[in-house]
Amino acid sequence: MVAEGFLLGGDGWPDEPELPGTFGPPVPVYSIILTLLWPLPVLLYWLLDFLLTRRRLTVQDTYTNESGSQIAATGSGSEMPREQNLPGLTTVHDPPGYFPIMMASLEHSLPHLATGRATAGGLGKVVDLIVRKHPSDILLVHPMLAEVEGKLEYGNPIDEQPSLRLVVDGQRHDIRVFRFASPPREEQCQQVRVEFLMLSHEIFEARTLDGIYPNPMSRKAVLTFFSLWNQAVGALLARHKPRVFHCPDFHTAIAPWYALPEHPDLRILLVLHNAEYQGTISTDMIYGHTLAAIASVFNLPVQMVKDHLVLDGRFNMLKAAVDFILERQNGEGACAVSQWYAAECHSAYGVLWHLPAVHGLDNPMLEEERVVITGSLADAKAEAKQRLQRRFGLEENPNARLFVSLGRLVRQKGVDLIADVAGWLLSSYADAQLILVGPVGDGFGHYAATKLEQLQQQLQQLPDNSQRRLYVNIQFMRDPAALKEMKLGADFCLMPSRDEPFGYVDVEFAWHGALLVGAQAGGLGKVPGFYFLAQNRENLSRLRRELRSAVSHAMSASEDQLQCMAEAAVRCTFPLERWQRKLEFAYKMAAGEYSIPCERSMSTLGPESRMRLQSEGAHDAPGPGFSVETPASSWREQAQTFLPYPETADPVLLPQPSRGAWPLQGSTTPVSAVDSAVGEQRRMHNASFARSAAGPEFMTQDRAAFGL
Repeated sequence: MVAEGFLLGGDGWPDEPELPGTFGPPVPVYSIILTLLWPLPVLLYWLLDFLLTRRRLTVQDTYTNESGSQIAATGSGSEMPREQNLPGLTTVHDPPGYFPIMMASLEHSLPHLATGRATAGGLGKVVDLIVRKHPSDILLVHPMLAEVEGKLEYGNPIDEQPSLRLVVDGQRHDIRVFRFASPPREEQCQQVRVEFLMLSHEIFEARTLDGIYPNPMSRKAVLTFFSLWNQAVGALLARHKPRVFHCPDFHTAIAPWYALPEHPDLRILLVLHNAEYQGTISTDMIYGHTLAAIASVFNLPVQMVKDHLVLDGRFNMLKAAVDFILERQNGEGACAVSQWYAAECHSAYGVLWHLPAVHGLDNPMLEEERVVITGSLADAKAEAKQRLQRRFGLEENPNARLFVSLGRLVRQKGVDLIADVAGWLLSSYADAQLILVGPVGDGFGHYAATKLEQLQQQLQQLPDNSQRRLYVNIQFMRDPAALKEMKLGADFCLMPSRDEPFGYVDVEFAWHGALLVGAQAGGLGKVPGFYFLAQNRENLSRLRRELRSAVSHAMSASEDQLQCMAEAAVRCTFPLERWQRKLEFAYKMAAGEYSIPCERSMSTLGPESRMRLQSEGAHDAPGPGFSVETPASSWREQAQTFLPYPETADPVLLPQPSRGAWPLQGSTTPVSAVDSAVGEQRRMHNASFARSAAGPEFMTQDRAAFGL
């Protein structure tokens, strides 16, 4: 019997039932819903990342400007806590002439000399600020450059201190030490002393004002320069025994390790002015023969180089200072020149990841540098713009909106982005004008210079005034009058920087009433302007789009809005007192009483140095700052080459100097507590600083000479 509703077919099997016509093919509803929802986690992540990375203004302090109005200071992240009325680092127990702080830098500024300045950028400005406004006594160490009549002359020193005898790659080098001093200045009812130790050597004096920083690091002669420089600073640290060594960037990052065996209580304050440059050799892996060769150049044990100068297989000088802070100071003692840049450095550079924090030490701007504008700001800027247009051959259009880019043409400043959007800017906005001035600094700068010069040539072929809307000058601008007119006549300062440690240029333009158009990166964003927050700094098309968006907002702003923002920019203040207070706190943070484990760092010193560091006899030497009266023949005959790690030192190849070079009379000389840091050669005072005959060989020596 067959069930009801089924009919047997001819084959004996029931036919398939017929479905109602309303039923169609099945629809994958859940699959469609999941397909539509799958981008949602990514979108939520992007939104969360945007909200977390977007800067929120948090009022932490207020201060009163000259007009009497209160202005809020903003900050967050790793900003150091403020302490009021911090006592100075100098105490009543310190001997006369003692300097609690020592700083060493390749750039220098001797303000008491009319031609005693050798600077190349932001670090030079900070060095000049420290010389003039440091809150406590400080001893500065600088290598001398080749003298240039009328531009760089050192004159006569106060005296010549005992020279330093150092070993680099088995070769002995004698460095002369000349002492200069600035007139004492009154600071908070007490005199602040600033002295300079200028180091003379043919390798140092082979540099010129246009080449203060030797490079690249892959050349043996450049490594020799930094070895000699770091050993000299280390010997002076051991000689003078400051409480804190102020170390800017990587240039003297190894020096504390040289001083450690004779000055075990040394502390350092690492201040990052540009953490992108870390003293690296990125072209070679450091191992085997190369590792031994670098250890020989730097006169250090191979194990110490391996532990403290190699990061991910590459040579890295900055790592030496970071390791010193980690092992000797529990990770406290690293700062950057702005709080936002400090946060970026801590997250971006692997060499800093092990530090608990990188604190912000925002640079000040002295009120004495503020431009004095007579009359109304609008009239002064209009007159300056007309003079600037006439000076550089631009169309004299009072309604033009003038963009100015001033500085080195390097990737860090985003000059390639300026070159990429310049054509769009001038074609999209008939009233836009662009001025770009600065020397080429890398391949990105060469690309920008080439593209902008080609654009300038194309505009010159046009019959209308379009040819007079772009001015490009690929060189360093040294004319003070032209620089002032550029800042006062500009409507906008163009700075699409990928990284910006502090940004003095934006403040200088702001104080002239110019608004910033660029990236909110690092230290930028502290003055009124039109900013974009880069979501991906490696995506060029996105960076160009974001820069064009910021430029469009600036060009679409009304004149009243721009005038209001310009007046606010002129009123921006960056108090000196706050910087001094934070700097003193940073010194105390670095010199704090910590229970520091020394086993790991001492394991790399070698047996003899470790015994010296642990023995009580290391503290029996005369205290720093004393003058010990000894016969000239006594310390002359007992002086030794500075060998902080003698168990690994190479043989000295250079001959000993003749005894006839020594003065015969006895003298009272500041003698180092470290006899080995006192050189064997001492010359007469007021010696002339003749240009070295060595020439710039170390700037051109091929890496092949190093045998990598």
